[in-house]
Amino acid sequence: MLMMTSRGGAHVESLREGLACPACAYSLRGLAGDQVTCPECGLAINIPALVSRQWSRPWWEAPLYNLIAFPLAWAMLALMGLPAAFGLSQGFATNGHLVVLGYIALMTAFWIGALLVVSRIFGSIEGLLLALLLHLVLPAYIGGLGLAIGGLIWLLEAFMEDRWYVAPWYGMLLAGGIAAVAVGRLIERAVAHRCIRRHLRLGAAGAMA
Repeated sequence: MLMMTSRGGAHVESLREGLACPACAYSLRGLAGDQVTCPECGLAINIPALVSRQWSRPWWEAPLYNLIAFPLAWAMLALMGLPAAFGLSQGFATNGHLVVLGYIALMTAFWIGALLVVSRIFGSIEGLLLALLLHLVLPAYIGGLGLAIGGLIWLLEAFMEDRWYVAPWYGMLLAGGIAAVAVGRLIERAVAHRCIRRHLRLGAAGAMA
């Protein structure tokens, strides 16, 4: 995880060093800050946005992205362990439900702790908000793919069985699934963009120190 974050950080630095003004192609190397003005043509340039547009790797390889995703990974791990907690509770003649409640309470406490750690390492409350936002990506992908595949299958069946009157409803399911996947993709990109921006700020602060 750390190696992937480091590799993403190196890619960001490489992109940052090679940036040029979109209007006149003047090199932007050495200009510090999120917003810079091209010395050649005077164009106002958003550096993180420009780096993000040139990003060619998966968004989860962005620097700090794995840090932001840690609470989500913990939540998924906790959900996977929930059936085992239920199974363990069956071995208790009485108060077996306390095992499940204790497991949920413990996992929730660790999840909240993970969010706080992310916010501290990220350096602002934005890290916590991004981590919470990232929790929407997995449901969007899984739910969207399920709706899209189901809608497509039912739509094909409706056509084959000449049930044209239900086709619009299945078409809406298909469109809704595709839209949900697109929303998940947009969230993933937005989180990565903010991670890239934070990485650039931390790098600039370190250089000034």
